[in-house]
Amino acid sequence: MWTAMRTIEGSGFRVQGSGLGGPRGAFSLHRPMVADPGAGDRATEATSDAAAPALDPARQARAREYAGIRRRLFFLGLGIDAVLLIGFLAGGLSAGLRDFAEGLAPADGWWLALLIYFAALGIGYTLINLPLGYWSGYVLPHRFGLSHESRGLWVADLLKGPGFSASARSFPHASLGAASRPGRCPG
Repeated sequence: MWTAMRTIEGSGFRVQGSGLGGPRGAFSLHRPMVADPGAGDRATEATSDAAAPALDPARQARAREYAGIRRRLFFLGLGIDAVLLIGFLAGGLSAGLRDFAEGLAPADGWWLALLIYFAALGIGYTLINLPLGYWSGYVLPHRFGLSHESRGLWVADLLKGPGFSASARSFPHASLGAASRPGRCPG
Protein backbone atom coordinates (compact mmCIF):
# COMPACT_ATOMS: atom_id res chain seq x y z
CA MET A 1 0.00 0.00 0.00
CA TRP A 2 1.36 3.41 -0.91
CA THR A 3 0.50 6.74 0.74
CA ALA A 4 0.61 10.19 -0.78
CA MET A 5 1.02 13.34 1.31
CA ARG A 6 0.29 16.86 0.12
CA THR A 7 -0.33 20.18 1.83
CA ILE A 8 -3.65 21.96 1.39
CA GLU A 9 -2.86 25.38 -0.02
CA GLY A 10 -2.58 28.03 2.68
CA SER A 11 -3.95 25.86 5.47
CA GLY A 12 -0.80 24.33 6.87
CA PHE A 13 -2.59 20.98 7.07
CA ARG A 14 -1.51 17.86 5.31
CA VAL A 15 -3.92 15.45 3.66
CA GLN A 16 -2.99 11.81 3.59
CA GLY A 17 -4.61 9.58 1.01
CA SER A 18 -4.20 5.92 0.37
CA GLY A 19 -3.81 4.85 -3.24
CA LEU A 20 -5.86 1.76 -2.50
CA GLY A 21 -9.13 3.57 -1.72
CA GLY A 22 -10.23 2.15 1.60
CA PRO A 23 -12.98 3.49 3.84
CA ARG A 24 -14.33 6.91 2.81
CA GLY A 25 -11.51 7.37 0.32
CA ALA A 26 -8.99 6.81 3.14
CA PHE A 27 -8.21 10.50 3.46
CA SER A 28 -7.43 12.08 6.81
CA LEU A 29 -6.26 15.46 8.03
CA HIS A 30 -3.14 15.73 10.14
CA ARG A 31 -1.80 18.51 12.30
CA PRO A 32 0.76 20.78 10.67
CA MET A 33 4.24 19.32 10.57
CA VAL A 34 7.30 21.31 11.59
CA ALA A 35 10.91 20.45 11.23
CA ASP A 36 12.66 19.27 14.38
CA PRO A 37 16.23 20.65 14.28
CA GLY A 38 17.61 17.63 16.09
CA ALA A 39 15.73 15.06 13.99
CA GLY A 40 17.43 15.59 10.64
CA ASP A 41 14.93 15.18 7.80
CA ARG A 42 12.13 13.91 10.04
CA ALA A 43 9.22 16.20 10.90
CA THR A 44 7.29 16.30 14.13
CA GLU A 45 3.71 17.37 14.87
CA ALA A 46 3.29 20.99 15.80
CA THR A 47 1.65 21.21 19.20
CA SER A 48 0.65 24.41 20.81
CA ASP A 49 -0.80 24.12 24.29
CA ALA A 50 -1.08 27.90 24.44
CA ALA A 51 -3.49 27.91 21.45
CA ALA A 52 -5.75 25.23 22.95
CA PRO A 53 -8.70 26.72 24.86
CA ALA A 54 -8.69 26.10 28.59
CA LEU A 55 -11.62 24.06 29.83
CA ASP A 56 -13.50 25.64 32.71
CA PRO A 57 -14.26 22.92 35.29
CA ALA A 58 -17.42 24.71 36.45
CA ARG A 59 -18.79 24.83 32.89
CA GLN A 60 -17.85 21.20 32.36
CA ALA A 61 -19.73 20.19 35.52
CA ARG A 62 -22.75 22.23 34.41
CA ALA A 63 -22.63 20.61 30.95
CA ARG A 64 -22.54 17.14 32.54
CA GLU A 65 -25.50 18.09 34.73
CA TYR A 66 -27.47 19.33 31.70
CA ALA A 67 -26.61 16.21 29.68
CA GLY A 68 -27.68 13.97 32.58
CA ILE A 69 -31.02 15.74 32.91
CA ARG A 70 -31.61 15.56 29.13
CA ARG A 71 -30.77 11.84 29.16
CA ARG A 72 -33.23 11.17 32.01
CA LEU A 73 -35.92 13.17 30.25
CA PHE A 74 -35.30 11.20 27.05
CA PHE A 75 -35.77 7.86 28.81
CA LEU A 76 -38.80 9.21 30.67
CA GLY A 77 -40.28 10.19 27.30
CA LEU A 78 -39.57 6.73 25.91
CA GLY A 79 -41.30 5.16 28.91
CA ILE A 80 -44.34 7.42 28.53
CA ASP A 81 -44.53 6.60 24.82
CA ALA A 82 -44.34 2.86 25.51
CA VAL A 83 -47.12 3.06 28.11
CA LEU A 84 -49.24 5.16 25.75
CA LEU A 85 -48.73 2.74 22.87
CA ILE A 86 -49.59 -0.33 24.93
CA GLY A 87 -52.59 1.40 26.49
CA PHE A 88 -53.76 2.72 23.13
CA LEU A 89 -53.62 -0.66 21.41
CA ALA A 90 -54.52 -3.01 24.27
CA GLY A 91 -57.14 -0.73 25.81
CA GLY A 92 -59.23 -0.50 22.65
CA LEU A 93 -58.66 3.23 22.23
CA SER A 94 -57.42 2.71 18.68
CA ALA A 95 -60.63 0.96 17.65
CA GLY A 96 -62.70 3.62 19.40
CA LEU A 97 -60.84 6.41 17.62
CA ARG A 98 -61.27 4.58 14.30
CA ASP A 99 -65.02 4.28 14.87
CA PHE A 100 -65.18 7.97 15.82
CA ALA A 101 -63.31 8.98 12.64
CA GLU A 102 -65.48 6.74 10.44
CA GLY A 103 -68.59 8.27 12.02
CA LEU A 104 -67.46 11.78 11.04
CA ALA A 105 -66.48 10.87 7.48
CA PRO A 106 -68.94 10.05 4.69
CA ALA A 107 -69.43 6.38 3.78
CA ASP A 108 -67.07 6.48 0.79
CA GLY A 109 -64.60 8.87 2.49
CA TRP A 110 -62.21 6.29 3.94
CA TRP A 111 -59.32 8.67 3.28
CA LEU A 112 -61.04 11.41 5.27
CA ALA A 113 -61.63 9.00 8.14
CA LEU A 114 -57.93 8.12 8.00
CA LEU A 115 -56.89 11.78 8.13
CA ILE A 116 -59.30 12.45 11.03
CA TYR A 117 -57.89 9.41 12.86
CA PHE A 118 -54.27 10.58 12.50
CA ALA A 119 -55.12 14.21 13.26
CA ALA A 120 -56.92 13.23 16.47
CA LEU A 121 -54.10 10.86 17.37
CA GLY A 122 -51.48 13.58 16.82
CA ILE A 123 -53.40 16.19 18.80
CA GLY A 124 -53.93 13.77 21.70
CA TYR A 125 -50.29 12.70 21.69
CA THR A 126 -49.12 16.33 21.65
CA LEU A 127 -51.40 17.27 24.55
CA ILE A 128 -50.27 14.30 26.64
CA ASN A 129 -46.58 15.05 25.99
CA LEU A 130 -46.97 18.83 26.39
CA PRO A 131 -45.74 19.04 30.01
CA LEU A 132 -42.60 17.01 29.29
CA GLY A 133 -42.02 18.91 26.03
CA TYR A 134 -42.39 22.25 27.80
CA TRP A 135 -39.96 21.23 30.52
CA SER A 136 -37.32 19.79 28.19
CA GLY A 137 -37.77 22.28 25.34
CA TYR A 138 -38.33 25.55 27.17
CA VAL A 139 -37.63 25.48 30.91
CA LEU A 140 -34.43 23.43 30.91
CA PRO A 141 -32.60 25.33 28.13
CA HIS A 142 -33.51 28.63 29.80
CA ARG A 143 -32.31 27.37 33.18
CA PHE A 144 -28.92 26.55 31.71
CA GLY A 145 -28.71 29.72 29.59
CA LEU A 146 -28.89 27.88 26.27
CA SER A 147 -31.99 29.64 24.94
CA HIS A 148 -33.38 33.14 24.93
CA GLU A 149 -36.58 32.30 23.06
CA SER A 150 -39.74 33.85 24.49
CA ARG A 151 -42.60 31.67 25.67
CA GLY A 152 -44.77 33.01 22.82
CA LEU A 153 -42.21 32.00 20.18
CA TRP A 154 -41.86 28.58 21.79
CA VAL A 155 -45.65 28.09 21.59
CA ALA A 156 -45.62 29.30 17.96
CA ASP A 157 -42.92 26.72 17.14
CA LEU A 158 -44.95 24.06 18.93
CA LEU A 159 -48.03 24.90 16.87
CA LYS A 160 -46.12 25.05 13.58
CA GLY A 161 -44.54 21.62 14.04
CA PRO A 162 -47.68 19.48 13.77
CA GLY A 163 -48.89 21.48 10.77
CA PHE A 164 -45.71 20.83 8.83
CA SER A 165 -45.48 17.20 9.84
CA ALA A 166 -49.20 16.60 9.14
CA SER A 167 -48.85 17.95 5.62
CA ALA A 168 -45.76 15.81 5.05
CA ARG A 169 -47.40 12.67 6.46
CA SER A 170 -50.90 12.95 5.02
CA PHE A 171 -50.08 11.38 1.65
CA PRO A 172 -48.12 8.41 3.09
CA HIS A 173 -50.87 7.83 5.65
CA ALA A 174 -53.53 7.90 2.96
CA SER A 175 -51.43 5.55 0.81
CA LEU A 176 -51.04 3.11 3.68
CA GLY A 177 -54.74 3.31 4.36
CA ALA A 178 -55.51 2.60 0.72
CA ALA A 179 -53.21 -0.40 0.73
CA SER A 180 -54.67 -1.81 3.94
CA ARG A 181 -58.32 -1.38 2.91
CA PRO A 182 -58.51 -2.58 -0.70
CA GLY A 183 -62.27 -3.19 -0.59
CA ARG A 184 -62.88 0.53 -0.02
CA CYS A 185 -60.32 1.88 -2.47
CA PRO A 186 -61.70 3.71 -5.48
CA GLY A 187 -61.12 2.09 -8.84
